[in-house]
Amino acid sequence: MILIRPELLPDGGVRVTAPGQPALAIARPDPAPVPVCVWGSELLADFGGEAAACWFTAAIGTRLLTSEGSLAALNDLIAGGPLAAEGPLPMTRFRPSVVVAGAPAWAEDGWRRLRIGAASFRAVKGCDRCVLTMVDPQTAARGKEPIATLARHRRWDGKTWFGMNLIPDTPGAIISVGDDVDLLEQVPANDGPPR
Repeated sequence: MILIRPELLPDGGVRVTAPGQPALAIARPDPAPVPVCVWGSELLADFGGEAAACWFTAAIGTRLLTSEGSLAALNDLIAGGPLAAEGPLPMTRFRPSVVVAGAPAWAEDGWRRLRIGAASFRAVKGCDRCVLTMVDPQTAARGKEPIATLARHRRWDGKTWFGMNLIPDTPGAIISVGDDVDLLEQVPANDGPPR
């Protein structure tokens, strides 16, 4: 991230550059800021849009993995809870880079190394979720889900958890929709934070 260079634009937006990436101008978002916590610091933030999210994922080189099974389980929990009207939630709330189909709910908690197509990855830690997941990326409408339900069912160490952070071990390898996912190393998933 240290090589990412932001430049404020006259209209309140920002232009970002990074080695190997095309420059990207991000307009100032229309919705009001929402409170977020970044590494223990309380801040106000705006969602810059899907193009910006994809640009930063590519620039940083860290990918986030989620599974359809875990989203289905979360949506079942939301449907049975006090905020059922806010569900079901789409996967876009979590802004993943990789979505795996066919795995049981929460199985990714125990994944340590995997191969997607020709690319190998390490699952380095679970992804603790912030309030930006409560903002619909299409409408900017705010609610209490998924944090309310995750806090009841997936809360450890004062954080709510959904998905895993991946680090590629084969830089430059390309993955595609429909690639097979092979688990190379896993540990039993338990009732604690995915690490």
